[in-house]
Amino acid sequence: MILTNQFHDIIPGSSIHEVYEDSRRDYEKVRKIGEEVAAEAEEAMTETYYEAAVLDGASKWQQIKYITIPLLKPVITILLIMAVGGIFKADFGLFYQLPMNSGPLYPVTNVLDTYIFRALQTNGEIGMSSAAALFQSTVGFVLIMIANKIVSKVDSENALF
Repeated sequence: MILTNQFHDIIPGSSIHEVYEDSRRDYEKVRKIGEEVAAEAEEAMTETYYEAAVLDGASKWQQIKYITIPLLKPVITILLIMAVGGIFKADFGLFYQLPMNSGPLYPVTNVLDTYIFRALQTNGEIGMSSAAALFQSTVGFVLIMIANKIVSKVDSENALF
């Protein structure tokens, strides 16, 4: 999904407008998934827990510490594991569209995503760009596996697998 959005300008007959449209559709998909996760997390926190805590004399801070955080812990853990995998991903639009190969900004905005795109666009280095993209994906996968292993050692119930 990410790679298709990066290489539209190379494909004959395509334009940057299509990149924005694809990105917008992909963002909507991710947003819907996020809303579903948030809704499931909200369903887990029923009012009965809080009502019982109020009857027991718990303060708001005690409700947060003993009810809210433990109920949100699985969601937070999974989102953290997935976020670790995206460490090497950069905001392609920000680092490519904003500076537009400007001299002083080029060295500081040349991240792995823009390197892959520029290598294909300017040099036609399909092998090197593919290797860089594979490296980025592999490192992300390895980081997810390491984060999951750490989580499974701390609390196996909250790990992905």
